[in-house]
Amino acid sequence: MASTIKLKRSSVAGKLPTTSDVATGELALNIKDKRLYSSNGSSVFEIGANPHSLSIGSGSFSIANGAITFPTSDGSANQVLVTNGSGQLSFVDDQTNLQSIGGHLLPSANVTYDIGSPTMAWRSLYLSGNTIFIDNTKIQTTPAGDVRFADAANNTVSIEASTVTVGGLSFSGEIANGAIATVGSNGSVSFTTPEAFSATPSKKAFSALNSNDTVMVDYVGGAAVTQQVSTLDLEDYVVTGFSGGAITSTAQVKDLQVQGQVVTDLSTSITVDSLKQIAAASNDFADFQSRIAEL
Repeated sequence: MASTIKLKRSSVAGKLPTTSDVATGELALNIKDKRLYSSNGSSVFEIGANPHSLSIGSGSFSIANGAITFPTSDGSANQVLVTNGSGQLSFVDDQTNLQSIGGHLLPSANVTYDIGSPTMAWRSLYLSGNTIFIDNTKIQTTPAGDVRFADAANNTVSIEASTVTVGGLSFSGEIANGAIATVGSNGSVSFTTPEAFSATPSKKAFSALNSNDTVMVDYVGGAAVTQQVSTLDLEDYVVTGFSGGAITSTAQVKDLQVQGQVVTDLSTSITVDSLKQIAAASNDFADFQSRIAEL
């Protein structure tokens, strides 16, 4: 009859034998953990704790008494193992490989880190036609290929700069309403107010006006603002003087009923000097310049 050989054993999970439990070369088995131990006389070691090779079948593989479980199938090329925080490992794309990112690139803190520096700058930046956000301002491209700047409500905003260069043309400073542009030989553009254009005020005595006549009460956007006499109150102000493209004097209606003249409207005239000024700015119209110069 065959004999049954039984090793020293324990069925308590995590229980390890000591040198007092096993002699040199003697075997001990933890049935619960499915682990085999022996002793070299001075310490106890797990058999197979430092193997040269390890082969696992089609089942699952775990370590640390099942605290860490490995995936049961291989991942894709260049993937790495990550944990879910509960001991389960899985294969995912390597997010540290910045040459190929399979998700959003986000900093670990808001408004804290930069891309590049004054001494270590990136060379080029390639983006699609979607929006670039700078605080609450958006930079977008339109279907026509134009660049558009808008606020958070998608309203177009202005661009503020001391100098703006477009191709070979540049200009700086404020541009007066109705100014004439002059292109220099170096491509620069200068703007001058056409002083030769004069708005001449038409005046009449207020007492000679009837209720249907109009008088000038303001000057807005380069044009006279008029009002019918019948709609004026005694306390209203009307224009009594105009020169150099600006109102020079006003008076209340009550002070003009007996005597005094008011501006009823403006008539715009153009002089020969005006035409010469336009000709000087029109570099592409040589014939026009020569004809005006003869005046």
